[in-house]
Amino acid sequence: MLNMRSSSISEFGGRGEEMKKMLSVTAVLLVVFGMIVSVHATTWLKEDVGNAPGNVKAIMIGDPDNDGDNEIVSGDAAKQIIVYKKVADTWGQLVVISDAGATIMDLEIGDADNDVKNEIVVVTGEGDARVLVLNGSGNSWTMHVIDSIMAGYGTTITIGDADNDGENEIVVGTTDSDLYLYEGSGDSWTKRVLSTDLEGKILGIAIGDADNDDNNEIIAGSYGKNLYMFYGAGSSWTNVTLGSDLGWPVRDVAIGDADNDGENEIVVGAGHYSGYGYSSGGAAYLYKFISGAWYKYNMGSTGSDYYIDRIGVHDIDDDGDKEVVAGWGSGFYYRYGRVKLGNGSYDHWDWTEVTYTICGTQDATRFCVRDLDGDNLMDMVFAETGRQYIRVIHEEDLPEIPEFPNILSLLIVLCLITIPIVLKKNARSIRSA
Repeated sequence: MLNMRSSSISEFGGRGEEMKKMLSVTAVLLVVFGMIVSVHATTWLKEDVGNAPGNVKAIMIGDPDNDGDNEIVSGDAAKQIIVYKKVADTWGQLVVISDAGATIMDLEIGDADNDVKNEIVVVTGEGDARVLVLNGSGNSWTMHVIDSIMAGYGTTITIGDADNDGENEIVVGTTDSDLYLYEGSGDSWTKRVLSTDLEGKILGIAIGDADNDDNNEIIAGSYGKNLYMFYGAGSSWTNVTLGSDLGWPVRDVAIGDADNDGENEIVVGAGHYSGYGYSSGGAAYLYKFISGAWYKYNMGSTGSDYYIDRIGVHDIDDDGDKEVVAGWGSGFYYRYGRVKLGNGSYDHWDWTEVTYTICGTQDATRFCVRDLDGDNLMDMVFAETGRQYIRVIHEEDLPEIPEFPNILSLLIVLCLITIPIVLKKNARSIRSA
């Protein structure tokens, strides 16, 4: 009969001792390797900018004074426009306009009059509804009133080459379902009425190549739950209804490559706000132009306690892919707004929190995403709706942190403990055999 028995390393004499040493050295090296395995991590950092004198209604990042550095510009319910500039790690405030005549409803920064310099364009609210263009620097600013006769009052404003003539125009939406376009400079501006019957106040407008035909269009969303597209030039404009009865009033729109497929889409933020203490609701939608037709996709619902007040398409986390950035407002006084990031395509989207994680229960529905500090990375400035606090957040790389103890290291340590015990036990059993 063939007698079989197990052998230990100790039976191999000197070679066995060498093998023990080799195992020990290998195990130690593996443990060291496990200890230095690092995790590449990022985190959202928050910076407090300061308090505005009134509830912030509009906020933007840009270079309004043309000094080569970006600043923050806010407009508030106290009728003031303020520039926030950082010097030697300290934020300072400069009041550009102390009394714009009415609440600042919206503002934008850009070359509105095509003089190769930026201006601040502003639309004001009820009581003294006007469209303003501000230019200057330091303590010297000039205010041009380009329109003071509007049906209803202004709600939203933007700058862009709407008619594809190579020059920028200003586009304004109002509470009376009107959409206006302005082109000119100084105190000489031409006003064009693009529409007066868009069913509900216009809260969101955007200029860009929405259908990927290499021409810009104007996208406008109405509180009547409709989405419109305008294209044309001069006095000839065509209005196409892209969507009717979206389910919720449209509060904001944006154009960009939301799903990172190389083509632009329209993203829509919608919802109903009944006032604090009352139920709200809303959703985000994506409109995509495919083979000559527009398709609508539901990107997700907010539930009954929230609505989407602002929306945009940006690479906010600097990973090379764009995200949909949505500002969620709340209809309940004990539930504050959020900023969330959406990643996905068509009707499959994942949403993650941003501001709740770093700021707690803060309402952050008013925001702007641009490179604030000139580091070629995106920053987000936001103001808490109904409050005056202004904050900047950005994602930064953390130093690589050793991930120890990790599973690999623990397994190796366990092997270090058990192998000698097993070898010793086997050696004893052989000697006693």
